[in-house]
Amino acid sequence: MRMACSCSKSPPARSAVSARGRCAVAGIEEIHITAKPDQLLVPLPEGASYLGFIFARGERTGQVEQALRAAHARLVFTIDPEVPVLTAGQIHYNLLHG
Repeated sequence: MRMACSCSKSPPARSAVSARGRCAVAGIEEIHITAKPDQLLVPLPEGASYLGFIFARGERTGQVEQALRAAHARLVFTIDPEVPVLTAGQIHYNLLHG
């Protein structure tokens, strides 16, 4: 079973995703962070990707779901707001027109 980690911020943001928290959680087989540093993150439904995936295995569905939720709760996501970059023309216009 797997759990997708999605971005919940509303404006587009740049990723600085940390996989800290990969502490041992019974049943968790792998945590795969797919977001890349400096990747533009756009929340679903407009966005088209997840931050990563958590994979778990267990005897019962309830155990697996609990392990996925516990592992997800331990992850730390640092998501920086997007910083707009002005073009030379925009800077020139702003200097002339305040």
